[in-house]
Amino acid sequence: MPVERRLGICHVIVTAQYLISAGVVIFWTFLQTGRHWLIAFSLTTQSFALVVLGAMIYGFATFRGAVGDRLTAEHPFTSSAQYRFLYLLLPVLGGVAGAVDFWLATDLFHALLGLSLGTVVTASAMWLLADPVVGLIESALPESRRLRTARMAREHERRERRRQEKRELLEGLLAERRAKLEELRPYLQQHAQRLSELLRKSSDDPWRGCEEGAAIGLATWQLGGEPVMKQLYATTAGLCSESAQSDLLFYLDHWWNGVGEWRLGHGRQALAAR
Repeated sequence: MPVERRLGICHVIVTAQYLISAGVVIFWTFLQTGRHWLIAFSLTTQSFALVVLGAMIYGFATFRGAVGDRLTAEHPFTSSAQYRFLYLLLPVLGGVAGAVDFWLATDLFHALLGLSLGTVVTASAMWLLADPVVGLIESALPESRRLRTARMAREHERRERRRQEKRELLEGLLAERRAKLEELRPYLQQHAQRLSELLRKSSDDPWRGCEEGAAIGLATWQLGGEPVMKQLYATTAGLCSESAQSDLLFYLDHWWNGVGEWRLGHGRQALAAR
């Protein structure tokens, strides 16, 4: 069986033992306090198990546990299979030691309490105190610091390279778009002139040039999509402003509404962006 598989099984078993042990300790406290368990429970040391239970399970399962995310190169000791098995088995051994101690001092029934207390105390000492301290000492070693610095430099270089690739891709797309618009300049000028004429003729009836204006918008969208439509709209707006017909552009926004991705207000947004 692979090592990681064995560690995973141990992880599940030890986590279950810790949960059961914490439950036994809390239930035992309830039995001992009787009616005044609310006051006693807030003062007893056993109540500490309930307070740290959520934090311990979260930290154990997410940050370390049986499949800790410490890099082998930077943490050769704590990332080794031997240490990780020891990390998982210590709460079990602590529980066994507590059970034997209580059994010898009292009886077999109290050994269950000793098992639970030993598991909770050992797990707390190992997971919350010993392991973080050992990991901190290990990360402070010169070789670990050197490897961590080199890794962070490589990660920074990769991030910068990805950002540069994104910038180059964006610049390429913008250059391609500018080249496309430059290629379509005669088309845009011709149809902008025609649209300005349609708008002028439709000043008293906005639906007079709707059919032809929508056809021009559809052909433009098929030719280059919404960016080309916005450029045609802007070119038309320039011609209309020269003839003091800027108010008629509102008709064009209606004529093109629903063509491709064009919606009411796109034209005004395009002009504002310019």
